[in-house]
Amino acid sequence: MLSPSEAIKLLEAQSRIRIDQAKSMGDQAQDSETSPPLSSEHSAFSTNLDKEHTWFSLKLGSNLPDASEGIGLLIGTDSNKELIEAPDICAVPFSPDWLKGYMNVRSHIVPVIRLETFLGIHMAQPELAVKSAATSEALSYVLHFERGPESFAITIQHFPKKINLPSGAQLKMQIPLPDRMQSCIGHHYRFQGIWCEWHIDSFCQLINQASLNAA
Repeated sequence: MLSPSEAIKLLEAQSRIRIDQAKSMGDQAQDSETSPPLSSEHSAFSTNLDKEHTWFSLKLGSNLPDASEGIGLLIGTDSNKELIEAPDICAVPFSPDWLKGYMNVRSHIVPVIRLETFLGIHMAQPELAVKSAATSEALSYVLHFERGPESFAITIQHFPKKINLPSGAQLKMQIPLPDRMQSCIGHHYRFQGIWCEWHIDSFCQLINQASLNAA
């Protein structure tokens, strides 16, 4: 038979063992919650998400062939851009038709480009087009791109929207486009319309060259 002091020591030892076991089980449960193993379904879902790419989409009016669903430009989400409502635009006499004028943005004078006119994709029979309320509102805005000395703004027909394009939407063959537009875009996609990656650097070079030619 154990003495009282020996019995107390034995109970304390058993208690410490139970505490250690409980702590070990708790740590294992926490690890399981924070780092769950990926099932095959979970892995496939993650892979599908990785294949999507997010852009800002800017829909254009078009009379181009193979674009009956509509055509638009894809703008990188890292582009420094902003919508400006009803700006004061100063027209310039004898300027090219694609130049609407100039506007003051925080003490910087920037050109306002009629985008579709510049790219050569005018609306087909614009006098017959029925403009929605959203389109009519968008017409009072310009989209300004902050690029230091190469800053510019464009007229818009529709507000830009975020769009997620799956990799499978990329077209293997590009559709015919006007030369000026073709020289400032990348891949083509078909996803609820035709979308073209817009290379802003190349577009700015086109503006500079067109301005020199018009001078």
